[in-house]
Amino acid sequence: MDYRQKANRGEYIPAFFEMYLKIDGEIDLNKLSERDFSLFFHEYIHFLQDITTTYGLNTCFAYGEYVQSVVNDIYEKNQQVFEVPYVCENNKENIRLNEQIQKITLGDWDSHIKSLNNVKVSLEEYDLDFCNNLNLSSITTVCVQANEDDFISFGASAIKESIAYIMERYCCKDYEKSDEFPYSAAEKVAQAIFPEFGRRILNVLALSDCSLMFSNPGQVFVDMLNQFRHKQYNPDKACDIYSQLKRAKVNEGIGLFDFFENLANEVQRKLKSYFVVPEHPELHKAYHEWVDTVIGTALKLRKQRPSYLLDIISTSPASSSELFMKIVNQLGTPMIKNKQKDYFAIKPYGQSGWSVEILKSVHQIYKILHDGDFQCSLYPWCLQTYHLRPEEKLNPTEGKCLKMPWVRASEEELCPLGLLWKNWNMEHYCPKKR
Repeated sequence: MDYRQKANRGEYIPAFFEMYLKIDGEIDLNKLSERDFSLFFHEYIHFLQDITTTYGLNTCFAYGEYVQSVVNDIYEKNQQVFEVPYVCENNKENIRLNEQIQKITLGDWDSHIKSLNNVKVSLEEYDLDFCNNLNLSSITTVCVQANEDDFISFGASAIKESIAYIMERYCCKDYEKSDEFPYSAAEKVAQAIFPEFGRRILNVLALSDCSLMFSNPGQVFVDMLNQFRHKQYNPDKACDIYSQLKRAKVNEGIGLFDFFENLANEVQRKLKSYFVVPEHPELHKAYHEWVDTVIGTALKLRKQRPSYLLDIISTSPASSSELFMKIVNQLGTPMIKNKQKDYFAIKPYGQSGWSVEILKSVHQIYKILHDGDFQCSLYPWCLQTYHLRPEEKLNPTEGKCLKMPWVRASEEELCPLGLLWKNWNMEHYCPKKR
């Protein structure tokens, strides 16, 4: 699964709550230049998309299912040495099906295409390889033809980037200019189907945000746009578009917000399951409280204030938005890495202890299992911590941390990754590259 949301000067990794900002030195929101703050703002919107949309929560759940299913498969086969990248030979627990669905619905996101001219939009059916006996045998995809001979799959990734870029342009005076694909893709598709609607940028933003409340955002975006064009529905107030969500039904008649709440609760349990120490609950207490805070706050925000993205950009610049800064204080931030590979994180107000750092370790274990990537990306963070707080005895070494980080699970002083590897009863299992 390729999952990154890349910008010119930043990168966000969905499901694991990490962002990389090409900023020198300390990342203090009160001291950032206007351009650097706009970069943080753009990537933070991707974090909000992770936790306040159905598509984002589905992604979080899918990655959790993959990691836990692979670990369970390793237990079952009881191979002390297992090969990575790990291949589930059958479609156990729909792992391979979920990967294919995510790849298709995500659409293209990394392309050489810079501009989108003469856009034509069509829908195509993509057959699924691992549907087994399920009713789902294919997925509708959105094909965009531009510049006469360029073809792009328009999906969740382009929609997410379009949202963040519209918001960045709308309330940041100094921001990085970006290519039309993927950053203006939603606007271009809207203008091709319903020109009058596409010219109202906030309407495009609202429709894009609404489409992420479904499992196949690209198709929903185009279907809703065609319905709007047929009815000539082009409201003066973009917030009116969110009324579509209140009437929407999914999965054979379940109300959209009820489905969203059920999914949020599942993701909350999944995130907590990454780190549970029954004999010593004090070890996972801070992490579990953080998960409750993040998912609970996100659920409340979306249900009580569906059009909150529009409310954020009603104030300019973004750094002056009381709502945006309130959200940051309530949720905290993802793990943030600067140009020097130093790590920063703002905790939710009133919380302390390990929280988002746990997901950084889960991401590294995912990369070991799925990609065969043995170089632990936590190494700079552990090195920084070791110099600042030597009493924690993390003692990172290149020989272990960058070549076989799982061996840290056998040591007395456990690093974050070693702690999870041991906590998952993987202490006696060792990966080797195919």
